[in-house]
Amino acid sequence: MKNSLFFTLYFIAVCSVKAQSSLDLTHKAKIDSLFATCDKTNSPGCALGIIKDGNFIYHRGYGMANLELGISISPNSVFDIGSTSKQFTAACIILLQQQGKLSLDDDVKKYFKELPVYGKPITLRHLLNHTSGLRDYDELLLFAGYQREQVTTEQDAIDIISRQKALNFPTGSEWVYSNTGFRIASIIIERISGQSLKVFAEENIFRPLGMRNTFFLDNHTAVVPYRATGYSPDYEGGFQINMSHWKGIGDGALQTNINDLLLWDKNFYDPKVGGKDLIQNLTNIGVLDKGEKINYGLGLFKDDFYGLEMISHSGSFAGYRSELIRIPSEKFSVACLCNLADLEPREITRRIAKIVLAYKLKGESARTSMKKGESASIEFLNSVVGNYRNESGSVLMELKMEKSELINTYSSSKMIYLGNDEFDAGEKQIIKLVRDKKNNPIAIDLTTNKNHLKIERMIRYLPLAYSKAEYASAAGRYFSEELNAYYSLAVEESELIMKLTPNIKWKLNFSPVTKTLFSNPYGVIMELVMNKNNKIEGFLLTFERSRQITFQKM
Repeated sequence: MKNSLFFTLYFIAVCSVKAQSSLDLTHKAKIDSLFATCDKTNSPGCALGIIKDGNFIYHRGYGMANLELGISISPNSVFDIGSTSKQFTAACIILLQQQGKLSLDDDVKKYFKELPVYGKPITLRHLLNHTSGLRDYDELLLFAGYQREQVTTEQDAIDIISRQKALNFPTGSEWVYSNTGFRIASIIIERISGQSLKVFAEENIFRPLGMRNTFFLDNHTAVVPYRATGYSPDYEGGFQINMSHWKGIGDGALQTNINDLLLWDKNFYDPKVGGKDLIQNLTNIGVLDKGEKINYGLGLFKDDFYGLEMISHSGSFAGYRSELIRIPSEKFSVACLCNLADLEPREITRRIAKIVLAYKLKGESARTSMKKGESASIEFLNSVVGNYRNESGSVLMELKMEKSELINTYSSSKMIYLGNDEFDAGEKQIIKLVRDKKNNPIAIDLTTNKNHLKIERMIRYLPLAYSKAEYASAAGRYFSEELNAYYSLAVEESELIMKLTPNIKWKLNFSPVTKTLFSNPYGVIMELVMNKNNKIEGFLLTFERSRQITFQKM
């Protein structure tokens, strides 16, 4: 009897250990199916690592690291992880603070004198939680005419950052993702430590943790052992190589693999590097000047995932895509590194978490689960169709009907009616109708995780139709000191065509929103600047992360 009880308890213990150290076949099959489109010998793909209690419970590769040489992806394959790198740059700044060499609340100009004076001091903390207001240098370089195929330098980044005459918003008043903060942070690390970010991170993070295949790539000609080549789809069939020579160290450019990310993940629970202070600083969310909390710490997002706290960051650069998510309460993480530009590891990692942690997750929020799928009449949906913009015109949205469904054309998302005049517009966006006294929809209130639960009023408007004659006065040549670039405007049919000169292949088509405001299908906004005599003297150009770049008419 005792022996029977002993073996029963032993069997239960063994099964429990096995359940924690690996996935069952059903879970593996579901997870593998997420990679079915790329798990081939003629396709780029992904490396996957699923971590529980500090160990892999599943890790493998799908697809090819190099199509030319026929090398498969494995957990040893090294990828450029793009913006997922930001947490490591932030960690280096925190380590320098621990060494007494700087403070997160120091004025950036103390270390980076090239930064213009904008009024309120910009601190290192503002840089690392995207509340500085600084325009995105990566976007600025692209709109200044730099090509991804070119080799850029640190000085190129410094020059364009130092030429900006204004911020996107007053420092500390908003949250807008900007690579500039982390680019400056990498320069400050070098100036304070006397070592490049690559060397400092190697000596203070990667070597102590045993991350032997992880480093910041600051030389595009360097040989990277086990590197997976980046690819994009070739629209004529197959794939084409998509690599970049841009020196974007700090905001990106970390090379790593799944095996090394396991060691970094362990440091969150048993912090041999940086101690608990490092983890607290990385994950404590920021607060705007008016007291509004954002869902970003220092190089890391913090969100709710079906009732559980999730810490994460994604990366996207050239042909590489990456995501690392962590559910601290479960000591559960998923790392997915891909070398094909149209794969979406951000979506994949969350679907894997739902598969493995299904027993722990709460259902979707009561508001969504109760209302999603409520019926809406065609007449009601048609009443919502139209064009909407925020007050500044920096955000535009068109809603239209396609096959009896309401579609947001900008994101190509289907609008799901939730009831009570609310729609789920996808990507955690909720839209609520605003009605006039006659009950007609005149605007929408947009609540989205992208601007961190800030409600933005979008006014309904009718796009204008301009004639060539009305456009004629806008035609001409313009110059931006901030970009050090010349643009031209020309009239073609019912649109204004913007060209970056002398690069005649680079052009954007604009349609009128108002008499002075013009929009582009890719989210670029142009606002004409008029003088006292109502003549055009320039325009302001707004991108996603860089607002109102000034151009003067020549």
